[in-house]
Amino acid sequence: MFTPNGDGINNQLETEYDLITILRDVPIRLGVYDISGRHRGAVINSRGVSGRSAVIWDVLDRDGMLLSLGLYVLRLEV
Repeated sequence: MFTPNGDGINNQLETEYDLITILRDVPIRLGVYDISGRHRGAVINSRGVSGRSAVIWDVLDRDGMLLSLGLYVLRLEV
């Protein structure tokens, strides 16, 4: 859970994910969407292989603005 209100508490999101049986370097994208399905930003836009990864996201949208309070969906594409 994160509460991006600028008070310094819970203003970041830390998430972990495991990739299994990915034998070659593949594109990885972790996108953030609001509940209406609009893309709000990307947490990860890189490449990777099998293994556990962790990322800390600063809760900024694609324009560099702090997201407003609300419900969001994270979508991992490999």
